[in-house]
Order: sequence, then structure tokens, then C-alpha cells
Amino acid sequence: MTKKLFVIFTVLFLFLNSSFLFAENNLVETLNSIESISFCNKKIPLEKNNVKERLEKEVLLVCHNRPQVILWLKRSGRYFPEIEKILKQENLPDDLKYVAVVESALRPHIRSSQNAVGFWQFIHSTGALHGLHIDKSIDERCDIIKSTKAAALYMKSLYEKFKSWELALAAYNIGEMRIERELEAQDTDNYYDLWLPEETMRYVFRIFTAKIVFEKRKELGFDLNDSDYYYPYETKKVKIWLDHTVPASVCAKALGLSLYDFKLLNTKIIGDYLIKGETFIDIPAKHTPKKFFTEFEILKNKWVREHTVFYYTVKRGDSLIKIADEFEVRTKDILEWNKLDYKDYIYPGQKLVIKSSSLKLRQ
Repeated sequence: MTKKLFVIFTVLFLFLNSSFLFAENNLVETLNSIESISFCNKKIPLEKNNVKERLEKEVLLVCHNRPQVILWLKRSGRYFPEIEKILKQENLPDDLKYVAVVESALRPHIRSSQNAVGFWQFIHSTGALHGLHIDKSIDERCDIIKSTKAAALYMKSLYEKFKSWELALAAYNIGEMRIERELEAQDTDNYYDLWLPEETMRYVFRIFTAKIVFEKRKELGFDLNDSDYYYPYETKKVKIWLDHTVPASVCAKALGLSLYDFKLLNTKIIGDYLIKGETFIDIPAKHTPKKFFTEFEILKNKWVREHTVFYYTVKRGDSLIKIADEFEVRTKDILEWNKLDYKDYIYPGQKLVIKSSSLKLRQ
């Protein structure tokens, strides 16, 4: 038995080693083949030794983390179609989609140490400045369409200011005021000649690297089939109006979904509740809005009736049965809500907890 296990582990070890050697050989060959690469329709000056070295460093480091690259590729099937469509609508280079790969690895809810959130890693103030709704229940930084539109407008404004995509992306990373100061202090308008904090100097090259990985994925050993990519969610948007705060799980149940699946479709919903007012949600494309609204109203009213708390002042002549009938609840529920025993008496002026949506309770 021991001998068999030894043989199995030896074969497995040799197989894994051969796979890694194959990948490493492919990587070296790919590095050697990168003689010319453009980004946003502009050639990267690889004839400069320091530029080539910086790029090769990022390619090697990224490709060393093969599981991460595979996840990049698989997630791109879900999110790139929307990003590409918005970039095209805004007349922006398609290569800017790789910014989202580097910023968030295409994960909607990722949060940085600086509290930047979402696909494009907006901090709260920048996100709000570019029209994103952010509160305790909704964070549009996590919405692929809303956040991409905001990022597109922001990057467009940076390019208009710096007239260079490299400088615009450096400013996206570290702030436009910092880049303006460095350009003046170092007396240059060339990104490749700027000395910046290491994170920012590497940032733009990581974006170049993401493009190389996607375009040369087969040569690098990431040969995925079409079926390997995560598919986009097919949804339609509907508007709901809430006159009470209700759990997001009520919406999920109205659609026949788990809360987990509902929040996958609605990445902007970050809390457990939807607050009072107007909001838009995404529902499965196959689900008819009419059916959803019907189910939702029933479940919403039921939840409000069971969970909204009012205080009723007992009047002369009242009884538990009379109060229960008036507000369409059960006598046993009133006893439970008020920690009363069925033998207990109620008296005028006493405050009773009632959980109901009845408008009579507001009087």
C-alpha cells in the first residue's frame, strides 16, 4: 500500500512540476515576444530599458499568481460586456476596462484600506461627486453600470486635463493635485520620466500587464473555453416605492430567490434592509414585473403588519378580543408582544404594543 501511494505521489509531483515548467517556459517566451504594445492607441516606449524592465516585472509577478489571473478572466465574462458598452458610449478607449481589473479584480464589494469601494474603487467623496448614491443601504459604487458610468466621466475629465492616458491614470490612483505638483516640481510632462510613490509608479504598469495577460492568455497557459467564463446576469430594472423600511429578503422572496441570489443581482444593496422611498432593483429577466409587484405587495404588507410596532392606549370598555378584532391580529399575539398572561387584566390608560400596519393605529 505504501509503495502504491509513493508511486501516485511521485507521478503527481512530476505532473505538477512539468505543468509549472511548461507555464514558466511559456512566460519567458511571451516576455521575449513583447516587442511592441500599445495602450489607448499609444505605443508604450519599450525601447527604454527601464520601461521594459518595469513592465516585465509586473507581468512576472501577476502571472505567478495563476489562480488570480484565472479569476480575472472568468469574471470578465460577466462584467466586461457592460464596461465595454459604456466606454464605447462615452467614446473612450476600450483598454480602460483593464483599470477595473487592477482596481478590484472585478469584485463588486471589495474595500481598500483607504475605504475605497467597488469595481472602480471610489472613496465616498469622489463617488458622491460623480453622482453615485451612497448610504447605509445602497452603495452604487458596487453597481457595475452606475459605477462604470461614473468612472468613465472621471477618467475623461482627467484625460482632458493631462492630455495623456498614463498621467490621467496616475492621477486616478494618487489624485490630480499630486500629479500636477509633481509635473511642476520635476519639470516634465512625460509620465515615464516621473518619479512617484512606488504604488503609483507600478499602478499604470499593472494596467498594461492586465491587457497583456488578457490578449496573450493562451500563450501564457490560460487557455479557457467559452464555457469557463462566468455568464452575465440577465435582468430587468423595476422601480419600487416603499412607505416603510423592509428587509431586502422580502424582495428576494417575492421573486422566489434566496437573499444571496437576490443580492448577486443587486450588488448595490449592501444592507439587510431597503429604506423608505423610491429605489430601483434588478429582477431576473424571465420574471414579469406584474407578478413581482403582486407578490411583493402581499409579502411587504405581511411583514409590516407583523413587525411594525405601535402603542395603543386602552380605553374604557376595551377587551383584548375587541382590540385584536379591531386591528386584525390574534389575542395570543397581543399577550406575547406585551408579556401578559391570559389571566391578566387590562385597564384604561394602559399602553399596549401592537404590531400591525393598520392605519387605525396611527390615530
